[in-house]
Amino acid sequence: NALRSLSNNCCNPYDEDRDGINIGECGAFFFAEELEHALARGAHIYGEIVGFATGNDAYHITSPEPEGKEAVHTMSCALENAGITADKIDYINGHGTGTAINDRMEKMAVDAVYGDSEKKPYVSSTKALVGHCMGASGAIELASVLMSMQTGRPIKMPRLQKPIDQSEIFIAPETIQIDYAMSNSFGFAGSSASLIIKAWGGIGK
Repeated sequence: NALRSLSNNCCNPYDEDRDGINIGECGAFFFAEELEHALARGAHIYGEIVGFATGNDAYHITSPEPEGKEAVHTMSCALENAGITADKIDYINGHGTGTAINDRMEKMAVDAVYGDSEKKPYVSSTKALVGHCMGASGAIELASVLMSMQTGRPIKMPRLQKPIDQSEIFIAPETIQIDYAMSNSFGFAGSSASLIIKAWGGIGK
C-alpha cells in the first residue's frame, strides 16, 4: 500500500487496464536431485531443470529497469546455460505482477529475446490466480509450470480482456504441450532469475 502497488480490484496481469497486485499466501517445496539418483530410486520425475541464470540491474530499490535490459540478459543467459535457442521454449511463466511498469517491461523483454522469430511462446502469470506471494512466488510458479507440463492444461489468466499491445502471446490455447518452459522472477532491487525446465518423458509421463 505504501508503494501504491495494490490493485483496487482483482489482479489482472498483462492487461491494458491492470492497476496493481493482490497479496497472496501460499507455498511450495521440491525435491531436487541428480537425475541418476532419481532414476536409481524410482522417483516420479516431474521435470528436469536444464538451465538457469540470475542477475541484478541495480536500477532502483523497487522499480524494474523500464526497458527490461537485465530481464533480457537473464533470460538469454538461462537459454545459453540450457544449450537451447529461444524458439525451443513453448511456455513462459512470467513474473506478471499486474503493475503497469513491471508488465510493460516484461513484454518488452520477451519481444527483445524473440526478435523476429516466427515461433513465440504462450506467456501467462500464475499471480492472476493466486496473487503475489512475495518470496514464495518463484516456487509456486515453478510448481504450476510442472503441473501444466503433466496435464497439458495451460495456466490461464481469467480476467484478461485487453492484452498489452493486443499481443496474442497472452491468449491461452485450449491445450498445451510443453517440451521446454521458462519460469521468470523479477524482484525488488533489480534481482532477476530465470529457470529452464524440460519435460520428462512427455506429457502425463
